[in-house]
Amino acid sequence: MESPNDAIRERARFLARHSEGYEVHNITLLMLYDMEVPLNYSGFQYLKNAVLIAYRSPSQISLKEVFQEVGKLYFPEVGYDTIDSGIRDAIKKAWNSRYNDRWNYYFPEHILLEKNPPCNSDIISGMVYFLEMWHDSCRKEVKYAG
Repeated sequence: MESPNDAIRERARFLARHSEGYEVHNITLLMLYDMEVPLNYSGFQYLKNAVLIAYRSPSQISLKEVFQEVGKLYFPEVGYDTIDSGIRDAIKKAWNSRYNDRWNYYFPEHILLEKNPPCNSDIISGMVYFLEMWHDSCRKEVKYAG
């Protein structure tokens, strides 16, 4: 039986093989498109920026700190509650309209039959974990290609 991490690694390897020249930003967008997070929701941008900030932080960073950094990107500065609810709304919309199995790629450990979507911190940490797997796969692909 395939473990959840095996599914994530396999998807990361697939993207690494087919995403030469892509940057972390592009892969983050690809994940959000895969999960069908609606582009017209402000939570899409908040989530994208939160994932990128969490991925690029050198140490463990709390969700509150991530949301504060995201808030600073907007003028006037957006508050924690606005970002939290924006992301939650976008995720809820994507979760309720999911007709594909893409959520399995990024959150295989989450029971997809649940009525409630994963919480914001699970979404962000899962996407960061996937980006790390993708990055490792890209380095291995380059190493083996030479």
